[in-house]
Amino acid sequence: MTGSPSGWLEARPMLKMISRTFLNLTFVSVFLGGLVTQVAQAAENRCGLIENPTPANWWLTDGEGTWTIRLQGRDWEPLGMDRIGDISEGDYRRTNGNYGYACACAKVDTTTFDGERYITAIHSFTQIPLARCDNDPALAKEAGSLTQNRSETGLN
Repeated sequence: MTGSPSGWLEARPMLKMISRTFLNLTFVSVFLGGLVTQVAQAAENRCGLIENPTPANWWLTDGEGTWTIRLQGRDWEPLGMDRIGDISEGDYRRTNGNYGYACACAKVDTTTFDGERYITAIHSFTQIPLARCDNDPALAKEAGSLTQNRSETGLN
């Protein structure tokens, strides 16, 4: 490219390629930025009974139903499971030796698969007084069926 018209014509395809690459990178950046924003907005605040009735079995039951957090014998657990901590150190009811349930609020990501509800990530977790769950009418129906279901399956 010496400043002659033929040099400019030779560089033109290269400029088009650079321009397209820049536009594609800009699009990808905007798309991914929007995707990250959507994921961040997807986290839900859920408050209810957090249950650990037996080793490695965890559920959260709120006014919408029961959300599986972790199941014994499964290789997966939600991102941030360590945020739950030892619930027996707070306001807690023992139901099976060292196992039991508490009341908590958590910011979580959820999904539904084959009609079952799952928590896939835990962004924050705060244990709150059991009285709040005990006195929540939205939890009364869910908690009653939860206790019955766990007793029938031997998980209580």
